[in-house]
Amino acid sequence: MTNLESNLYSIAFLTTLIKTSIYTLDETIKNEKQLNKIPFADDFLQKTGFPNSIRAIVSQYSIVQFCSLLDEYKNFNPKHIGKEYTERILKVRKINKYVLQRINKCKNLYEYRNQIAAHNFEIKKKSILIKNELTEYNIPDTLEEKYLFYKITEKMCRNIFKEFKEIRDNFDFDMNLGKKLKVIKNLDVNLKSELELIGKNM
Repeated sequence: MTNLESNLYSIAFLTTLIKTSIYTLDETIKNEKQLNKIPFADDFLQKTGFPNSIRAIVSQYSIVQFCSLLDEYKNFNPKHIGKEYTERILKVRKINKYVLQRINKCKNLYEYRNQIAAHNFEIKKKSILIKNELTEYNIPDTLEEKYLFYKITEKMCRNIFKEFKEIRDNFDFDMNLGKKLKVIKNLDVNLKSELELIGKNM
């Protein structure tokens, strides 16, 4: 697979993941009453509620996905893909310039990902959790903002594939990522006996 194909496959796949996250959030909000009927066995989680848990997890992960897509889009350049594609890449990047400027208005995407969504709540090795001051982040937070970001990324993706029709025509849009991965499974776990052993040894 060429750098061009690899880059475009990643952009398309991440756009699909973002779509899945945003639509999941939307349906969770629409079906909150029904989802609230699903109980957690854990008392602490009962206070949060099932739909709120879904929203929190998916919302956080959508920021990680946005950043991953932007990283891949940064690689959509002649230096990474190949000088022979310079004219075509610059053409698409010029078309996408306006929506990219809109994305860049949310100035703290990467900080939020690094400090909250994907890592350990630290800024310069100091925990946000014990700071006395408020930490502000400019990110797409509401459902409408997240939908806008998804629609922007979808438009960017469509513009790329409109130019690179030769990739689009051979693209496997039904690709199953599971067929590309092999997860090594551990031995069967007996949860009860494992926890008993942990209790005895700690």
